[in-house]
Amino acid sequence: MSQAVAQKEKTEVAVSNLSSLLEEEAGAGLENFTTDDMQIPFIRILQALSPQLNKQDSMYIKGAEQGDIFNTVTQEVYKAEVWLLYLVILRRSSWSLHLDQVVVVL
Repeated sequence: MSQAVAQKEKTEVAVSNLSSLLEEEAGAGLENFTTDDMQIPFIRILQALSPQLNKQDSMYIKGAEQGDIFNTVTQEVYKAEVWLLYLVILRRSSWSLHLDQVVVVL
């Protein structure tokens, strides 16, 4: 039986210029991105104390009435008689546990 040891061939590591490409394209696609695009819309039911119903408030919306539905981003008001379809697309829950200044995210 032969005691010959196989020699491992050299393996070259591919060198990438990915970081330089990423730096060149940094911010691409965000030219027209504003804070309005980052807002999370909420659907609210206008109630008697809602600022959208108070004529002295800067958030007052003419024609809005108690019981109407209000979109916080578009500032649109939907009359109470109109039905809205509400579809949950993503739900994520997360818990964090703090042990002696170490944060563990579950």
